[in-house]
Amino acid sequence: MGGNYQSTDPTAYNYLPKGSDPVPNTADRSAFGAATIKGFGFTFNGHNFKVPVVNLEHAIKGKGNHIESESASATFSNGTMCNWRVDYQNRDEHGIHATRKGKTHNNCSLGHVHDAGFKNFDVKSNAECARLFVMGEFKGEQCHAIHP
Repeated sequence: MGGNYQSTDPTAYNYLPKGSDPVPNTADRSAFGAATIKGFGFTFNGHNFKVPVVNLEHAIKGKGNHIESESASATFSNGTMCNWRVDYQNRDEHGIHATRKGKTHNNCSLGHVHDAGFKNFDVKSNAECARLFVMGEFKGEQCHAIHP
């Protein structure tokens, strides 16, 4: 955890595409939101996989700037997802306040994956985002607006 700025390197864990809104696709908390992530391919253990489209679901339970629980799921049809993780990031237009790096799930799953996330922590106002990584590469995110 700790504050730093988004990277311009697409292979970095804190990559945000140039010109992106630092608080995209927002929803108020306690909240559930979903974002569509365009398809992608990857190679795992010498096998090529394609995921046509992913629906990233992000749930937050909390009050004010305290988060009781935060989790994320990804639903995808006609695809397999391997070696994935979800990071949870608190940020605003000035940079990143904290990133809680999720567990890397080294297995492969068909159709749906779920990350239990984190419990009982405080965040700063602005945005809390679930960021999906596959094979260590950023694929997309879903964010909620955080208001005191």
